[in-house]
Amino acid sequence: MLGLQEGTVIAIFDNFSLIRGEDAILSVSLNPPTPISDWNLQFRINRRFGSCSGLIFKSADLPTFNNVSGINVTNAAGGMFQVTINSIDTSGLSFGPYAYSTTRIDTNSQTVLNNGFLVLLPSIGC
Repeated sequence: MLGLQEGTVIAIFDNFSLIRGEDAILSVSLNPPTPISDWNLQFRINRRFGSCSGLIFKSADLPTFNNVSGINVTNAAGGMFQVTINSIDTSGLSFGPYAYSTTRIDTNSQTVLNNGFLVLLPSIGC
């Protein structure tokens, strides 16, 4: 029988949508709450899961480079962070679904923390 070790972080699958060309903030809370004060985090949006050509990249190399490249850790002890998606990030993309993931990057391993689909919507105005 397989089981999880105590304190194991399980990847959260969640979908969200945003309007192309608008700013957005994706708030992430790890479950169970897990200290992330010395983690390297990478957020990536691809056209689909398994694609090697990333369209949007954000990162944080904690504790030195917090909120420098689009990831802001809001509660390191509780495993909470935000990913900022700027209007310029999505302005050239087509409408429709995209795969996203946030990954912890270590020297010899990668752990997916959350993933899902971002649906890019057209704006109502001109």
